[in-house]
Amino acid sequence: MMTYITEIAFYDSIFSVTLELAKVSNTLLKTIKNRVRLVENELKTWGDSVSNLFRMSSNVEQFYKRLFMRAMQKHFSDLGENKAVLSITCCKKN
Repeated sequence: MMTYITEIAFYDSIFSVTLELAKVSNTLLKTIKNRVRLVENELKTWGDSVSNLFRMSSNVEQFYKRLFMRAMQKHFSDLGENKAVLSITCCKKN
């Protein structure tokens, strides 16, 4: 087993993302790293397109948390099926 740790910038926060991986090949590790970049790019696109109304909303943090988790699930769900990704932990850095 190995641990891959990275950071994703989203909205006005930095999230630490930890992926617990089964023993994976270098090719699969590159795929995982590319998927992390896809998540970050998708979140940036969404963040850039969200209007100022959302930014002023009291529920903006919850909205962004849901969007973040949806992007992670979208890009990593198939890797869980073949047991490559054992767990994903995300936490907002202070």
